Amino acid sequence: MVLWLTLACQSSPSTVYSPEEMQILVENSERRQSTLAQLSLDQQDLLLLQLAVYNPTMAPQMCAEVQGNIAKDKCTQVIGRPHLQLTKPQVVDGSTR
Repeated sequence: MVLWLTLACQSSPSTVYSPEEMQILVENSERRQSTLAQLSLDQQDLLLLQLAVYNPTMAPQMCAEVQGNIAKDKCTQVIGRPHLQLTKPQVVDGSTR
């Protein structure tokens, strides 16, 4: 929770992605890279962490792309504790259905 607040406070207001958009970003690496290229490094890390939470099976791949130390630490914590990983896509805070 602290990570989300820290990253959110450091960057400008982030874009809210719908569950459909999140799924597209998880599945389509070209689209994901294009979207990430338009964001600041903090926003990139935040989006990658949201994608890892949204689709836990892709968490290792998403976490491999994060750049900041805080985001790397958070990913390491979750990946290193398999009992914390979820088995299906999750609704990310702020997303709409």
